[in-house]
This record gives sequence, structure tokens and C-alpha cells, in this order.
Amino acid sequence: MKYPTVEDIFLTFELNEETTEELTDMNYTLNKNLDCLINKEKLSEDDIECVRNLKSEIECESRIIGFKQGFYFAVKLFTNAN
Repeated sequence: MKYPTVEDIFLTFELNEETTEELTDMNYTLNKNLDCLINKEKLSEDDIECVRNLKSEIECESRIIGFKQGFYFAVKLFTNAN
């Protein structure tokens, strides 16, 4: 039997959809500035797609890492509660 990883749990329950008003504001500002940079530098469509994909991947990985840290911390607290 294969047990799910913490990453599997995070993605299965679509926890990446969780957000806050502050994160939404930061994401809006980042996208606005990214659009300005793209327009100013006249990047190719491939470069634009690459930058946007990397931004999304970094955001998802950051959330997964935060979830893993919180999960492991909770387990540690639970196992040391005896």
C-alpha cells in the first residue's frame, strides 16, 4: 500500500486555492508590474509564457512548503504532547 505524501494531501484537497486579501493584493501588484515589464522590454510570447508559468510554479511550491512545515510542526507537537 502506497501512503500519500504531504504534497499529495495538499494537492488532493485543493489547498492551493486558499488565499488571503493580502496575497490577492500582492499577486495583483506583481501581475501589474510584470505586465509593465513585459510591455517595456517587448519580450517574446515564449518568454512571457515562461515568466508567467515560473511565477505560478513558485507560488504553488511556496504554498506546499508552508503546508509541509505546518504539518510537520503539528505532528511534532502532537507526538511530544505525552
